[in-house]
Order: sequence, then structure tokens, then C-alpha cells
Amino acid sequence: MDPDETLIEAAQRELLEETGWDDIELYSELWTWEHDFTRNGQPVRQHERILLGRGARRDPVGDLRAAHAEDRILRWRWWSPVELEACEEALWPPRLPELLERLGEVGSPVSPIDLGYT
Repeated sequence: MDPDETLIEAAQRELLEETGWDDIELYSELWTWEHDFTRNGQPVRQHERILLGRGARRDPVGDLRAAHAEDRILRWRWWSPVELEACEEALWPPRLPELLERLGEVGSPVSPIDLGYT
């Protein structure tokens, strides 16, 4: 998040930067988690907050190649729950199929679920 940016503002900015979409309605915070990685040779501990959003199923808008290259987004696609369950690649957040299934059963949680450190 940028200084003085709310969670919703940060999520809307990230969504616009990575998809070109500016019309997604964002709802409650679903999950939080922390993980370590290296960016530009520097170790980073990142605290992520995942929100629920709803919008039309469509392709990203605009030329996002530079933004995707900077964020190391190699590809994107829409996944069905069955495809996610069968996926052998690392998913973010970890346990994504299980989390989505639980969300489908109970709706949006009252407070975010902390997935801990992964």
C-alpha cells in the first residue's frame, strides 16, 4: 500500500495496474498471509490482504506487458474450481481451492482468515 492509501484504494490501484479494469466492485477482506521472496536481489517479507471482488469475465484491458514483466506475471487465465483443484503448480494464496470451497459454503467471512506465514 502506498502512504495514505486505504485498503480498498490500494486494491483498486493494483487491479487497474495488473488488469486495466477500473469497474470491479470490491467487497470484504477474505484472507491475509505473509511470505518471503526476493525482488531485485533484495529479500522481502510481504503481508498480503486478499479481497473479494465481482465483475464481468473478460480479458485484461490495454497494454500491460511492462507492468506484468515488472511484477513477473508470466501468464493469466480464468480457472474453474475443478481446474484449480487439479493444478500441480504453486497457487497463491496456498490452499486456494480449499479456501474458495469454504467461501462458497459460508459466504464472505465476518473477519479475514489469517493464513499465517507460508
